[in-house]
Amino acid sequence: MVWRRWQAELEVLGLAVALWVVAASAVLRLSPAERRQIELEAGLEQLQALEQQYFAATHRYFDPTRRDEGLAWSWMDGFDWEYQAAPGGFRLLVRADVDGDGEPGVWSIEAGTPGVRQLAGD
Repeated sequence: MVWRRWQAELEVLGLAVALWVVAASAVLRLSPAERRQIELEAGLEQLQALEQQYFAATHRYFDPTRRDEGLAWSWMDGFDWEYQAAPGGFRLLVRADVDGDGEPGVWSIEAGTPGVRQLAGD
């Protein structure tokens, strides 16, 4: 009886280890450019959520490109940011050459538009 319980727990542990190995190998196969693009898009999604929460609390958006008003996230330093404020919203454009081909890609987030949009290249 005790053996069956241990056997079931070992099977679950084995499955968890196998899933971890599969996930780790997938992450290790990402190129540096793919990792940087994932980092950029994930950061933009976080930034958009922060903008929405800030607006809900203060009825205005903040400029994330200004260190005194925005954020001091180190991942932002490697990208060219353009913030456009409007009375009813904002638009943030990011230009970056994440794959090193000399041609920058362009990503954006906007008030009222869910998710990150890739507007050009990379």
